[in-house]
Amino acid sequence: MTTGFFPNLYSIGAMRCATTTTHEVLGLHPEICMSAVKEPMFWRAESMRASNDPASADFAQQGRFRSIDQYRSLFDFTNASYRYFGESSHYLDHPELAPFIHRYSPRSKIIISIRNP
Repeated sequence: MTTGFFPNLYSIGAMRCATTTTHEVLGLHPEICMSAVKEPMFWRAESMRASNDPASADFAQQGRFRSIDQYRSLFDFTNASYRYFGESSHYLDHPELAPFIHRYSPRSKIIISIRNP
């Protein structure tokens, strides 16, 4: 994978756990740039590419934000006051993604939203 910019803030949670609201509220903070698309699922696709599983190849290639350049296009780099760049995705359901995120953004902050069913 190409090195360079990766988000340093992740809001993750299961469905119906206010992740959309969290994404929107975080995006209002003057030092936080949240991704233009709430659930790009880039890291899920990245783990599938690394698995070399042919059945996973379709998911990894489909979608508008699955390449590194497409993923980076979701963030505004023009505002120098941003300290955090974040995204919200359903990574809580995929614990195998943690090593990928840690490798490329080891000092990331993670907000986890859960609820009582």
